[in-house]
Amino acid sequence: PEVVWRASDVLSALRGDALSRGATPDAVLLGVLTRLSAVVHHRTRVEGDAGPASLNLFGVAVGRAGLGKSTAIELAQEILPFPSECPDTSDDSVSPWIDELSMSTGQGISATYYGSREDTIVDPSGKTKKVKSQGFIRHNAMFTLDEGSVAVANTTTEGSNLTQVLCAAWKAERNGQANAAADRRRALPADSYAMGLYMGMQPGLMGPFLSDTISGLAQRMLFA
Repeated sequence: PEVVWRASDVLSALRGDALSRGATPDAVLLGVLTRLSAVVHHRTRVEGDAGPASLNLFGVAVGRAGLGKSTAIELAQEILPFPSECPDTSDDSVSPWIDELSMSTGQGISATYYGSREDTIVDPSGKTKKVKSQGFIRHNAMFTLDEGSVAVANTTTEGSNLTQVLCAAWKAERNGQANAAADRRRALPADSYAMGLYMGMQPGLMGPFLSDTISGLAQRMLFA
């Protein structure tokens, strides 16, 4: 509504930028909000009736091909670029967040927060040395899909856990493969990660996504 865009100078400027670039203002705002949810400290919470809630936000920009869905997220990236410094400076092993990732599997989402890390240990002789291993290295990630129907198709693939992972990630709940072998374990502890997701999707491909009334994934999405 017009009253929203006139509510602040920031929103008014965002709308003007979107229109000047041929993008839908609603889609640009959605892109900025999902990026904001990915860049905040992973322990940031808002108080609600059901208790503290994660700020992880998933958005879907719906429109025909050529209506500027990709332009909207590109403009959102310009408006809210990720800083070079990581928000969690208390752990030297944590790498900065990852931006503009694609997404196809639930395992891939969990693996995003893992990578090679270098730890200092003390051997039996009392000497210190550095060893490399695979471990939890970041708390923040932004996933961007120009065509979200690809991810939606993967939610219906036999053996896929993408839907379950996304539903849990929306609330920053415990996630990932906790029962795998140590070198393949990609468990995400609850409240240990921040995540934003932006997908573009054409109206004609929304059917399978919206018809899933069991998992609750569609209800966790914000549409523009």
